[in-house]
Amino acid sequence: MSEAPTQSFVQIALTRTARTNFLTDDRSQRTIVALLNMLSAREEYKSAHPKISLALKRLKQRRPHVFDGALINMGLSIDRVNTASPATNSVEEERERKKKAALSRQARVMAQFQQQQKSFMENQADIDWGSDLEDEDDEVEQAAEEDRTHKWKYPTGTCILCQEDADERRLYGTFALLHESRILRQTDFQDPDLVRDASQTPCNLDRSAEDIRPFGIAHENRKMVEKLNTKGEAFLAERQTIGRGFPSSLCSSGAVASGCGHMMHFDCFELYYEATKRRHTHQIARHHPEDIKRNEFVCPLCKALGNAFLPIVWKGLEESYPSYLQSQISFQGFLDKHMGAAYSFGDSKAREANEQTTPEIITPSLPGSLVESMVRSGPLSDATWGGDSTEVSTPRAETPQSSTFSGNGQEANTSTPASSSRQLLSAYRRLRDTIRDNGLPTRHPTEPKSEGSEQLCSSDVLVQAVGFSISSTEIQQRGVEAQTGMTLLEKIPEQVLTHLRILAETASSFISVGTQNSPHEKIVQEFYKDSERQHCQLFMSRYFGLPTPHARRPLDVYPLY
Repeated sequence: MSEAPTQSFVQIALTRTARTNFLTDDRSQRTIVALLNMLSAREEYKSAHPKISLALKRLKQRRPHVFDGALINMGLSIDRVNTASPATNSVEEERERKKKAALSRQARVMAQFQQQQKSFMENQADIDWGSDLEDEDDEVEQAAEEDRTHKWKYPTGTCILCQEDADERRLYGTFALLHESRILRQTDFQDPDLVRDASQTPCNLDRSAEDIRPFGIAHENRKMVEKLNTKGEAFLAERQTIGRGFPSSLCSSGAVASGCGHMMHFDCFELYYEATKRRHTHQIARHHPEDIKRNEFVCPLCKALGNAFLPIVWKGLEESYPSYLQSQISFQGFLDKHMGAAYSFGDSKAREANEQTTPEIITPSLPGSLVESMVRSGPLSDATWGGDSTEVSTPRAETPQSSTFSGNGQEANTSTPASSSRQLLSAYRRLRDTIRDNGLPTRHPTEPKSEGSEQLCSSDVLVQAVGFSISSTEIQQRGVEAQTGMTLLEKIPEQVLTHLRILAETASSFISVGTQNSPHEKIVQEFYKDSERQHCQLFMSRYFGLPTPHARRPLDVYPLY
């Protein structure tokens, strides 16, 4: 029985010859498949080669025997016509070409290196190296000591709006986008699929994982099904469906911060944001990219979305190992101090003899910064704490009578310490409003009556954002090819490391500045509650066996999540 009806298009394309006088006399060259083969060999039809290859592939699938016979009649080998994807072939050929070129370059470099080494040894054969070995060892040790010292500098440059220098003369900062993320996941050991997914994770995540993506249960969306071909014969084919997702209940929700790294003066930023709000008012029919109800804006330079302004008020510092990593007390002394501390549950703060009224947070970048001057000066005045920075930060038009042209050499836009303090407080209040307006999860919800207050709050969101941002940066580097010997920090771009450090210092400075007005500030209570919670998590056994039977358990007061 024949493979299919003789009047099908495939049969006609492979066997029937055309009646024309413009082709060669050979009848085998007048078929459609012969014309396709001829066009595939011509360069002027290169743009149509992928479609021609696909047509030949379909003809061969429908009539494999007739297709082979047609090639034999044309005097071509069965493997002569390529029915594979030309894109795949070109990629493979390009890959092989690059591989061979790399090997040849490596061979030339090695040969050149060996020749230089041989020439060097011949020229230096008569030199006595023994007397200088000790001096070289000393130089190597000295260089190693110098390499351990690292000078960290916070970013400076030019304001992207006014094009003036961004330095300590005027408060400046960078942008960030604070948003809720569920990038952190927890494996449910009662779910066999999730356990299998975790157990199949590659042991080395510093190697490229592109060949196994999508990984785990996300890849288990393919199954084999039976189909019938044109002959009525059954064969197996792969079908791709929608895979199983990860349960949202097993995801840890928290704030993550990302930023573009561009810098702007704070007073310039206020003017830019006011212009953005006016644009929303005047152009009501336009679909704006930002939502001012969430304190959002777009970077004037790269158009990246942001909702927070992170002031940069710290100076550079010189770091050397072990420096701050060197503990001041032994580990046993640390345990004795904290295991013997008398903490009481349900109180606003821990009870210790050497307790201070407000927490003192010392970071490596604090000395010499604007935050240190505010902290050392004691409680802030009412004018500084409650004043509005709009009047101070609004730039004025320069005239010949202004201080820019005076003989003292100082610029008119140079901020005084008092105005910088007011601007810094204004920036941190805006950061507080961003946290509240975006509904970022906090363990210390703000009461509706205190939303218009000048107090800083929700400090735990910033601390959580630091941890979640570091975790997300590490997750991003999983399955990325790395050179042998490289560490995780060396793989992370310098811009990301700078952003993480600014975010971490902002969290500590936010708490330090917020606690200066009064020990009864809301942020002080938040700090002590979070400190007690962390102490309970670290030293849970200290809280067992409480003296009264009516005392609340640590698990009830401090949920461990």
